[in-house]
Amino acid sequence: MIGQKFWLIPAAFAAVVLSGCKPEEEIRTYTVEKETERTVPTKAEQVPVGDAKFRLLGAIIPAEKGYSWFVRFYGSIDQVSPLEEDFNKFLTSIRPSADGSKPLTWTTPPGWTVGPAKQMRMVTLQKGAAEIYISDPIGGSILDNINSWRFDIVGIPKVTQTELANVTAELMLGTTKAMRVDFRGPGGKGRMGGVPLSGKN
Repeated sequence: MIGQKFWLIPAAFAAVVLSGCKPEEEIRTYTVEKETERTVPTKAEQVPVGDAKFRLLGAIIPAEKGYSWFVRFYGSIDQVSPLEEDFNKFLTSIRPSADGSKPLTWTTPPGWTVGPAKQMRMVTLQKGAAEIYISDPIGGSILDNINSWRFDIVGIPKVTQTELANVTAELMLGTTKAMRVDFRGPGGKGRMGGVPLSGKN
């Protein structure tokens, strides 16, 4: 009997030891590949906020084949943004003449005045130092003219024909379909000019 008790003690001790010393759960490690830096396609009109000092609101209205009227309001963001509503009212008032008596008609927004005649412009509206104008019909492709605005005037990248729809918005002026744009950037080398001599506005 005594021998049996001594035999049970080591067995019980072993059971306690084993129950309290379970193998530690396996620590699993994973190697996650660091995602390589890649250029995420973004709309071409997107510009870092820190670089956006100038803004161009504009529109392209088809005239006779191969020509367009260009509406443009350009300046510093601080100058253009507070007057955006005036630009929109002016732009949406423009109508190609149905009877041909005048190429375009429009309504001058309150507070704006008609400025002196300027070369290659149908009309120039002024309010303080701000200036909105409609050009005479100008030739050239829509893409070339848009890229002239973007690169030469606003200082942002040019776009391809495929990307053109991403940087323009359709606008109906009566029964005429026009394009509206809103570009912001650091300013290009040609930003002080009116209508480039190349004919591209």
